Amino acid sequence: MKTTFICPVCGYSKLDTAPLVYKTNNKTHYSYTNGAPTFTICSCCGTEFGYDDDECSWEDLRAKWIKKGAIWQHKRNEPKKWDFRKQLLNIAKIKKEVDKEHTKTKEHSIKIERLLEDYYKKIITIDQLEESLLAYGINKTIPKELQSLCLEIITEIDGDLTDQCTNEKKKHPIKRLGKEELISFQKKLKKY
Repeated sequence: MKTTFICPVCGYSKLDTAPLVYKTNNKTHYSYTNGAPTFTICSCCGTEFGYDDDECSWEDLRAKWIKKGAIWQHKRNEPKKWDFRKQLLNIAKIKKEVDKEHTKTKEHSIKIERLLEDYYKKIITIDQLEESLLAYGINKTIPKELQSLCLEIITEIDGDLTDQCTNEKKKHPIKRLGKEELISFQKKLKKY
């Protein structure tokens, strides 16, 4: 039996893929919160994930679709005796998954924040911090924004290596993360 997914905009329950996709260990995973857009188009509301929802939330797209009369975009797929109100109830099924993913994101955010605190308290070295952040930065199961933030912190740690390597006696550049940068990144992590 073929796996189908629920449209987070209109509740249509026969999407071929979820809105987002990521790969780990050569396995494809579909998600409502993590990964790259699939550009799947919903037969019912017509939302193209990765295009229509790029600057507009699923809730806003749903409101617009209902305001326009909740009309099927691909009439050939419209079921007889279709009731959009009943279909919208399907969204509650994916809400649990979305909430679970947001909880995971918050857990990762807290772990990264603790790493920064451990570095500041000198419990871990700058190299240990950088190594841990790199592991998060390439972890495809956490949101891209959190991955990007980890890589941004690493960039801040390394700084401009060419400037730091001008002295021939120093074979290894000095890695550092100042207090101001640390506080700035902690504030960004609070958003997750």
